[in-house]
Amino acid sequence: MDDAGGRLILVSMGTTARLGGEGAGRRRKGDEKKEPGRADPPPSSPAPAHATAMAAAFNALAPIPILWKVSDADLTAATPLASLNLGPHITPRPWLPQNALLQSGGVAVFVAHGGVNGVHEAAFHGVPLVGVPLFGDGGDSAAKAAAKGFGVTIGVNGLQRGGGRLEAAIRRAASDPALR
Repeated sequence: MDDAGGRLILVSMGTTARLGGEGAGRRRKGDEKKEPGRADPPPSSPAPAHATAMAAAFNALAPIPILWKVSDADLTAATPLASLNLGPHITPRPWLPQNALLQSGGVAVFVAHGGVNGVHEAAFHGVPLVGVPLFGDGGDSAAKAAAKGFGVTIGVNGLQRGGGRLEAAIRRAASDPALR
């Protein structure tokens, strides 16, 4: 069953998030200038995000098309993009015109870290949000989206248990008319 009604799922964890395992959290200034072969710097945020769990959730949603703002720069050296084994229905991109995509009417669900801009854009364009707060005020913003009736929130701890909770949250957001 195509819960998304022929529309895609848009995923963006922002521009400062580092996904992976060890070394995950908030990207620090200068991380992108790291010398090849050097170990990842220690995280500047204790909130670990798990790209492998996200990839598992997205793979389980096949054949729903997924557009994911992710590149090796968003991941730790231990979890490069190629290691995620993304299905053919998942299109990774290093940058996406987030607001334009949300405005297009072609997005069924927006999976995001709960940054205030993304939450406001989802609300304005009537796109249900699945909040996966990684750091900062993401938890508060995602919780407000849920309280206002246009979002579902799972904690980062939900990713530590695999992708099942994220998959379920996306399916709910795509199919629950109360979240529109």
